[in-house]
Amino acid sequence: MKKVFYLFLALAVCLSSCRPTAVKSLAELKSEYLNYDGTDIHYKMLPSKEGKDLVFVHGWGCDMNAWKEQFSCFAGKNTLIFIDLPGFGLSGKPYDKEYTLDYLSGAVEEVLKHLNVNKPVLIGHSLGTPVCRQLLLTQYPLSEGDTLRKLLRPGAMLVDVDGVYCFYPPDGTPERAEYDAAVQGFAYSFTPEAFPSILDNFISGLFIESTPPSVREYASLTMESTLQYVGSSVMKNLIDTKYWDGPTITCPTLAVWSKYSGVPEHYEDVLKPLYHDLQWKEFSNTGHFIMMEDPDTFNSLIEKFI
Repeated sequence: MKKVFYLFLALAVCLSSCRPTAVKSLAELKSEYLNYDGTDIHYKMLPSKEGKDLVFVHGWGCDMNAWKEQFSCFAGKNTLIFIDLPGFGLSGKPYDKEYTLDYLSGAVEEVLKHLNVNKPVLIGHSLGTPVCRQLLLTQYPLSEGDTLRKLLRPGAMLVDVDGVYCFYPPDGTPERAEYDAAVQGFAYSFTPEAFPSILDNFISGLFIESTPPSVREYASLTMESTLQYVGSSVMKNLIDTKYWDGPTITCPTLAVWSKYSGVPEHYEDVLKPLYHDLQWKEFSNTGHFIMMEDPDTFNSLIEKFI
């Protein structure tokens, strides 16, 4: 009888030791790679039988680690998908590509198709917002005569985290000429010669006095490692007017903004024409990296939204 008992005990110990250790952080999550248009796209996924499919898309010069504060909050309650956009993080950085919003959003779509995600909650920070918007606008085409975007994937949602926008005035107006000169002057300034100094000024404008040193360090290190041809191509293509005259997006949208992002007052009213179903939250205690600087409040907002 004792032999049987010890046999069962040994078996139990063996089985328990074979069970995978629970992943406690984004860094511990296994890296996966998917080929997209000849380029390896790095992503990580933590599945869950509950909740929604949360898809995290980082901003210019960053990588998926910008979302590390969201991992512990949502792990186990939702499926989590973190993606390094082409040209950033551990994804490929091809020289022969133009880093357009179509190219970047196409990489996200390829990962979603591979993982069979049909109802994504797209959470985009900074550049990640127009990438997510382009994915929605590309995948949900208009029928003739429609004025609002028809969602072909019921259940899709969008979270705009201090996103990048271009609001072009009407053609032929003095305001349009001034705006064109301003955005082109900025976007085309990312030349090899000017890149270091442009980058320093760009990075310093993302923080406020209370921004934690760890956030400053993360942003500085990742952005300073951005390859010049990638960073320049993204900026030049981002301002293409064809990306900024699309119809209204109808999926539920949460816009989360920092008061210190340099946008005009009542910015909520500026965004409303772009989104048929918009919720708005402004932070007065963070810089550009809202999800890292005040993760508890940010995560709570996302939980309520989804």
